[in-house]
Amino acid sequence: MNDNKTMLFIPGATNPFIFADNITDLRDKRKALISDKNTRELFSKHFYLYYRQDGNTYLGVNSMLEQIVSGVVDTNYIMYSNKNIRERNVFESMAFSTRERSFNDGDVIIKSNAEVQRDYALNVLQTILSLSPIFDIVLPEVSIPISLGITASSVGISFDELINGDTYEERRSAIPGLATNAVLLGISFAIPFLISKAAENKLIINNLVGSDENILNKNNLADFLEKYNISESDIPENGSLVINLKNTNVPVRLVKLNDEEGEIVAIKGSTLSGIYYEVDTETGYEILSRRVFRTEYNEKIYWTRGGGLKGGQPFNFEGLDIPVYFIDKPYSELASSVELSFVNDDSPLLFPEMDSRLPKPTPELDIKYYSSNLSSFKEDTVILMRGTT
Repeated sequence: MNDNKTMLFIPGATNPFIFADNITDLRDKRKALISDKNTRELFSKHFYLYYRQDGNTYLGVNSMLEQIVSGVVDTNYIMYSNKNIRERNVFESMAFSTRERSFNDGDVIIKSNAEVQRDYALNVLQTILSLSPIFDIVLPEVSIPISLGITASSVGISFDELINGDTYEERRSAIPGLATNAVLLGISFAIPFLISKAAENKLIINNLVGSDENILNKNNLADFLEKYNISESDIPENGSLVINLKNTNVPVRLVKLNDEEGEIVAIKGSTLSGIYYEVDTETGYEILSRRVFRTEYNEKIYWTRGGGLKGGQPFNFEGLDIPVYFIDKPYSELASSVELSFVNDDSPLLFPEMDSRLPKPTPELDIKYYSSNLSSFKEDTVILMRGTT
């Protein structure tokens, strides 16, 4: 450029020399020049490949040229930088610039050993980090400091990849790893603080939702009964005593557990299902992990933790008195009947021969005869019968 004319030299173009009166005129002619796609691609190749890519927060040369052609971006974005040429002539200067750009583009396209080692180290650290929860359980004193170091190293490598990645895809791929490692690193530094506050947090939670300290037990039973002006004799053995908690006015039952030497507990639940739960004596909230069962047997109410009565205990069969209401007869002695034509003879009993007092296999006709003539069934009625095929 001189006082009279401005020239643009594009090596390799059909018309490599473009003359203009001034910078503004040159910008307009350049816009017309890059309107052709092939010429625009050739023109863009004179820029470093690194700058031709789009960044996270900026447009690369390729996208900027397209927006200049479409009119989205004004031609004023085409800047002119005054630079003195140190070489003997302009062609030698351009040769040096072309060689430097070629080396730079090769570094972008080809991964260097340092970049390969960086990616390999990042993959190894991420693999070790994924296994850290296992070591946190087995060796927490060693695993937690190591995990902190690995996470910090992963954050540093991800930052390096985000800033110095050769291609846009490399830089963009570093964002998820960087975000994840940063979160993990923040959580890791928060763990010691949370541990130091664990006792305080437990106290706050206990005050809000209740804890084992608010469940009736031998340690606080006397104070609780005194607070409500109740004596142990007021709580019936066969039933419950209903009171309203003073803090929340929630009704609860005081009962004595039959399977724990008359231990007194406060419960809430359903009479229909027979399942109750111990409650927090301050709030009345049910504690679902502590169940109590209500069972009626022989006109008496039993409160137990295990549920049921004498479940699984050995049974003395010798003392069992089984009433036998029918007479055993062989099938061959029975009168023929169309109703019993489907019954197989000598079907085995469903119960084993454990006692001589038990009846032998009984014909179905006798059971039917007995059942049809029985005026009413009672709860203690026992019917022994065999299966049919």
